[in-house]
Amino acid sequence: MGLLDRSDVPQDPQSWGRVLLAIQLCALFFSPAIANLSELLLILLFVSSPTLRRDFITFFRSHVGRYYLLFLLFLLLGMSVAIMRNTVDYGALVSWRKILLLPVAAVLFQKNEQAKVRFLLIFLLVSMVFSLIAMFSWEIGNTHAIVRNSSTQSVFFAVAVIVGFYVSQNVTNTHSRVFGFTSLAVSLAGLIMVTQGRSGYLSLVLMIVGTAVLLGQSQKLFKKLLIGVALATVSAGLMFVSPVSNQRIDQAVNEFKAPLLEGENTSMGQRKIFWSNSLKMVPEFWLFGTGVTGFGKAYAAQVSDQAGPLAMLTNDPHNQYLRIFLEQGFVGLLIFLALLVTIARTGLKSQSGRLGVCVLIGWCATSLFSAHFTTFAEGRFIWIWLGVFIGSLSFEKSPKE
Repeated sequence: MGLLDRSDVPQDPQSWGRVLLAIQLCALFFSPAIANLSELLLILLFVSSPTLRRDFITFFRSHVGRYYLLFLLFLLLGMSVAIMRNTVDYGALVSWRKILLLPVAAVLFQKNEQAKVRFLLIFLLVSMVFSLIAMFSWEIGNTHAIVRNSSTQSVFFAVAVIVGFYVSQNVTNTHSRVFGFTSLAVSLAGLIMVTQGRSGYLSLVLMIVGTAVLLGQSQKLFKKLLIGVALATVSAGLMFVSPVSNQRIDQAVNEFKAPLLEGENTSMGQRKIFWSNSLKMVPEFWLFGTGVTGFGKAYAAQVSDQAGPLAMLTNDPHNQYLRIFLEQGFVGLLIFLALLVTIARTGLKSQSGRLGVCVLIGWCATSLFSAHFTTFAEGRFIWIWLGVFIGSLSFEKSPKE
């Protein structure tokens, strides 16, 4: 199967929607404006198409859809709490719209494996181009990230490595398989040699293990796990050999070991301060939370009597789970985790669904240190990805049905 196919020329709302979604995914590499524009056009497309509206509603009757709807309703409840507590951040509130990309993507890619493969090939092409640009840019002295920031660049390149492997092993077309392997090598080089984002290092190692276990050819779980650990060890070894990744890993370890009050000017040091202050908020907000987007104002009140580094302000504790816990309470966190588990279990139904689960593993790991389910680029990416490769399976009837 090639990158372009006459049968995929947009001829109906669903095909046009897939084009817009692919544009949005590609725009996350370089242009928030184009990403927002394609999102707006997607909304207008769904509003104007009776078929898309019908399928959008149908999604909520599925197993994943019901858990998703429960989280969405609890999110709305959390917004109400924030409004009542007067802690709401309306700008951040609007940004939560990105979670709607999951059912949108699910509708557009339902029962169409060929479209999913083309979606992967487009992503690989864009990732490979940006990897090459990043390496060239590094050689001429520009050490800044080419893709928005180093964290975004690193996780996108890490996903491209996994996708490259998947395409090289699961697509029948020889040219596409060669292209998949080539993009794997280029993206891996771009990640390890010139990208300073540590999120990509962590996600790659764990996604490799997930790929070996979920997509491996062996029937024995232990053997697949052993292969995954071996490949992850090799990848980690390459990171320690590369001067760039080795330096960034050493820096993270040293920053984490440093005393709490000496972490004001370091990435990991600031996280330790944010985590320490945020955990002190748990007794007050564990049940009802601050309300969605209310963390920033509640955190400011928490540190108002502090001085020095401990008084640093933030709107994000740099831990997705801690943020949801403090904003939506214990029940909200449980619902979010239940949604992720349900999505993962659904993904095990198909080979492409397992690829979705592999990427989800990476996002769950990096979200211990960031908020990658809600940030602009990473948040949009993961909800689109889960919709395309897992949410779309909700439209396929199981044997029991």
